[in-house]
Amino acid sequence: MPIFSGDLKSWSSFRDLFQAIYGNSTRLSGVEKLFYLKQKTRGEAKEIVDNAPLTNDGFLIAWTQLLSQYENRRMQINAQLKTMYNLHLVNMVCCSSIKKLQRQINSCIANLNSIEIDNDNWDPIFVYICLTK
Repeated sequence: MPIFSGDLKSWSSFRDLFQAIYGNSTRLSGVEKLFYLKQKTRGEAKEIVDNAPLTNDGFLIAWTQLLSQYENRRMQINAQLKTMYNLHLVNMVCCSSIKKLQRQINSCIANLNSIEIDNDNWDPIFVYICLTK
């Protein structure tokens, strides 16, 4: 289970994994789930979780606050676009550098698709970004 420190790009994976392993478990009490949530967060996310009382109800409070903070669709879109526009320049034109750039752009496109952003007509934008890098 990865540690979540508040990076919007890793939120969806963290959310789904945490829910699958701990959150949906009927064997764990709320306070146990909160304990695991405290263990699996760092930085800004940890600050949010630490504000919840260490009680059975505390898990629901902390989880709701995390969802409120990181399920912000506009922030998720902005994070993907920022990543795409800030990709490193390809200094040496070689197959591996171009493939790396392609993987990074494809990852951003896939993440935009996962939050249901229709980018079917964005080809000119993607081509421009590729050419400038």
